Amino acid sequence: ERKSNSKFIKYKFNAYSSLAYIVTAFYLLNNTNDLFYINYIGIAISLLLGIVSFFWWALKRENIQKVDICLYSALILWIGIYALCKLNSKYEIEISLFFVLLLLIFSYKVCCEIYRKKIIATVNIVSFILSITILIYIAEVYKIYNLYYSIGLTVVAFLIKFADTYKLLDPEIIGSGTGWSHILTSIGIS
Repeated sequence: ERKSNSKFIKYKFNAYSSLAYIVTAFYLLNNTNDLFYINYIGIAISLLLGIVSFFWWALKRENIQKVDICLYSALILWIGIYALCKLNSKYEIEISLFFVLLLLIFSYKVCCEIYRKKIIATVNIVSFILSITILIYIAEVYKIYNLYYSIGLTVVAFLIKFADTYKLLDPEIIGSGTGWSHILTSIGIS
């Protein structure tokens, strides 16, 4: 996306599309019937990601970017952890606590130490593959075939984000890949 001349919101589509994560948080909150611990963690991540991502794209401050990285990385892995809790609901508390511990360690590494884009990209790719693999397994085992729509949207969102990050797509043709990934990921999670 091209930088706006506005001094308040530098990347408008990316900033406003980030707000889709807030809508996702409220959707999850209204539709949580089981797995309360992992769902509330996901709700918190999605809500905070919507707010932080908006300000990252509006202001482009490095400290905000670090928090944004932690939150979107957490959301990628949360999908798989949620699915893992679905498979092992009696261990939801333990799995949720392990997830929170992983997030704290990752966040410390990103925010307090020098973070490297290749390491973050590798962590996100591994988390994404893990999450999608578990979701596909759940779709097959429990015959939840409409889950494939969510998986498809999430895969497309991840590919568009990846292509946008590494400048593989022309923004003049498709617009901001990151903005579209915000919207598609939010729909896929919901």
